[in-house]
Amino acid sequence: MNPRGSTDAPWLRPLPEHEGPPAFTIYALHEPTPDRLAKVRAQMLELGAPEIEVVYFHGHIMALEGSHRLAAASELGLVPRFAVHSPHDMLDLPRYDWFDPGFWEEWRLPADFMVRDLFFVGQAVAYRFSGYPQMRLAEGAES
Repeated sequence: MNPRGSTDAPWLRPLPEHEGPPAFTIYALHEPTPDRLAKVRAQMLELGAPEIEVVYFHGHIMALEGSHRLAAASELGLVPRFAVHSPHDMLDLPRYDWFDPGFWEEWRLPADFMVRDLFFVGQAVAYRFSGYPQMRLAEGAES
């Protein structure tokens, strides 16, 4: 896989060219809470950059999990790695810590449907990182 992203799957394209040094933006589901962020930051100092499960959706990197890990990585200057899902991958919602069985009628949904429902205007948090992200297909992702 080249450092600008994979072309193995048609939905996972290289990041667009832009002026200046390489950088990318990823969107987290919510703001971190201070107490949990402090714990995650301390763990990350020992473990290094995190891997975050994402959907590459209409040219945007949308995190399905890891809001605190993204915030900590941003503060520490670490570039996260990504396990990438196709927008059409079927995902099991109960495996995510944000899952609320009272909110979701279906518990297995396409990734793009989840992204549309999860990312509310004003709630998502954008993090900008320098460099190119390391990406791999997530387990069970379309190739």
